[in-house]
Amino acid sequence: MEMMKMNLNRKTVVKGLVGVLEEELENLKESFNFSRQTVIDAPGAMQSQHDTTGKEASWLADGTATRIGEIEQAIYDIQNINYPEPNGRVLLGSVVMLKNLNNDLQAHYFIGPSEGGTTVDINGIELTIITPVAPITQAMFGKYPGEEFEIPGKDVKYKIEDIG
Repeated sequence: MEMMKMNLNRKTVVKGLVGVLEEELENLKESFNFSRQTVIDAPGAMQSQHDTTGKEASWLADGTATRIGEIEQAIYDIQNINYPEPNGRVLLGSVVMLKNLNNDLQAHYFIGPSEGGTTVDINGIELTIITPVAPITQAMFGKYPGEEFEIPGKDVKYKIEDIG
């Protein structure tokens, strides 16, 4: 049986992922600005000792600021990391099409430096970022198209259909 080929390359995937992350970043910045304004507008301790709006908004702003930093770093990493040249094997920066041999379903992954679990639609294909520390990535790292593998502890067998 002939393996399927995918129509995705790293450049297209990186552009799509960065677009999704930039959109999330803009939403977070709006949320941060709203939280910060809520802190400024909240009654002070001298006005109301029972109103915790300012404190809660401050915590939200702090958490949002942390996430903004994480996404900014992820965008930088995805755009600027020196990915190894594709050599037909699964490695950092690979776009991988897998087939679950238990149910014949296909899935597409980008092995990126961070933001594991983020999904993006590229040319009608749903693509999920997975990182090198993910068990599925570790199980397929270094393998070639056509090779099969299992994730330790799981009763699922996968086949690498294509690597871009």
